[in-house]
Amino acid sequence: MRAELLRSRRTFTWGVVVATLALAAWAINLAHSLTAAGVVGTDARWGTASGVLAWMSNYPDMLAPALGTLVGAMTQWREQRIREGGTAWRGVAPGRIAIGRTAVLALSALACQLGWLVPVVGYGLASGVGWGPVGDYLGFALLMWVSVTGASLWGMLAVRLIGAGAVGLAPAAAAVWSIMGAARAEGPTWAIEPWTWTIRSTLPLLGVHGNGEKLEAGAAAWHYPLWPGLLFQIVVTGLALALVIATTGRGGDRIVRRPDLLQRLFRRTGSEAGAEERASGEGPAALPGGPVTASRATGRGTGPAAASESPAAPAPGSAEDREAPIARAEPRPAAGAPPVLAVGPGPRGAVRALAPVLPWRIWAALEALLLALVAVTRAVYSPSTAVSLLALAGVPVASAVVGISTWVCLRQAWRGLLMRAAPARLTAAALLAAWGFLSAALLAAWGAAAGGSQLLRTDPDLSAVTGKVYVAMVIPFVALMLLTAAFAIAQAFDVAASIVVSVLGLLAALVIAGNEVLVSMSSLWLSAPWGWASVAGSHPGRWLTVVGLSVLVALAALGASTASGRRVAVRSGE
Repeated sequence: MRAELLRSRRTFTWGVVVATLALAAWAINLAHSLTAAGVVGTDARWGTASGVLAWMSNYPDMLAPALGTLVGAMTQWREQRIREGGTAWRGVAPGRIAIGRTAVLALSALACQLGWLVPVVGYGLASGVGWGPVGDYLGFALLMWVSVTGASLWGMLAVRLIGAGAVGLAPAAAAVWSIMGAARAEGPTWAIEPWTWTIRSTLPLLGVHGNGEKLEAGAAAWHYPLWPGLLFQIVVTGLALALVIATTGRGGDRIVRRPDLLQRLFRRTGSEAGAEERASGEGPAALPGGPVTASRATGRGTGPAAASESPAAPAPGSAEDREAPIARAEPRPAAGAPPVLAVGPGPRGAVRALAPVLPWRIWAALEALLLALVAVTRAVYSPSTAVSLLALAGVPVASAVVGISTWVCLRQAWRGLLMRAAPARLTAAALLAAWGFLSAALLAAWGAAAGGSQLLRTDPDLSAVTGKVYVAMVIPFVALMLLTAAFAIAQAFDVAASIVVSVLGLLAALVIAGNEVLVSMSSLWLSAPWGWASVAGSHPGRWLTVVGLSVLVALAALGASTASGRRVAVRSGE
């Protein structure tokens, strides 16, 4: 237990508490703003604080399972990389390791519940409405504690069986599971749909329907019991713990030594790019400035002439041969590391050097999925709905995936890259290639969504173009902002932090930018930058503000990434 606690220090296991604190602050801000503006009223249950509980419904509906699985997945991924902190090479029973790790995850889940409970109760006391429905929010906290603990165990198990790719897949699957539960929680067939059991128990505790609307007096959901959801989560958590113990082996995890699909995909992309360059005669030697030679690395002159000069090899056994054996040693790349070419002078050289190792296959798959989703939405609903879906969800999700995957590809080689170029140049080169692809992909998706629909107006009293055109005008700038922010957060903190920030931003975009009443308020839309593309479409007068703010935020994120570039190279941790 002590070893597990020490290894979890300064990791996402405890950093996730910041996410629940941010969620509570966001819910309090929304409830307070809407109440002060007279948009919503108060009720007798807990006065103004009742609205906070209603906005907290997003926690069980999507965030709690996703955050729990992400914590477990990151924990297992970290333990694989550090060889279980040394316990993999000692005679430690697998059951003891699993129980100790489960205890740490349970403590983290408990801290998460305190992260939202303390601010919400404090807001109620500060508002003068007292302690409120103590039994309801304590019961909700207990249910979420068990649920998040179980989700963490399932996240651990997913990484153990699937590999590092489960760090992204497991939270996504958990979010889909809980969203399905929220949509079907009040349906007539809930008894045979296990994904509804937990969400159904939270409805009377938070005073909301499955869609987040407040429960009216006399609604049947007020009488839903707590015990079915709690019992279900206890059983699911126990099953996950049993599977974790069963799949834990002595001397390290026997399953995770096989490279996972995502790692093989990254390596294949890099190796194929390197093979193409060798076949065409290009490569480090073909780039401006050439490769980093021994003379350049040891400081024997500068410039192309010095780089091309090769010192004569000393005779074997001579004094020079005995004194400088290390100077003749040729550095060799680590096995399995992606081939990163030497970075030549100028932006073109940097882009050419970094482009081959970027995850083009993953981005192409993302574009295909986005196009398919937009096409289906347009066929089933309308072009306007497809454009709204792209602006609200497609732009934030695609930008986050591209930004995070860009850093994941460069992370292993980052320290070596800093020996060839400055952090600002490396970051700008990587993000330039990523932004070019992302902008083209999103605009192609916009064309698939809006093509053939009405884009121009003839009414002189209205704007000459529709809101769809304004969405297309701001998409490249909003994508640049979100891409740079996701990259900078993943670089400065870790991948999990960037995922959590992106999920919270997506939630704010759906709730604020996707609500006509909320987005019409004077300044509330500014708190949802992930939905600014949709804001420009619904309120065209704000498009210049959106472009200007997006560029400013992107420059700030780029500056933060540049400032932390060298510190990240020597940072150790998760």
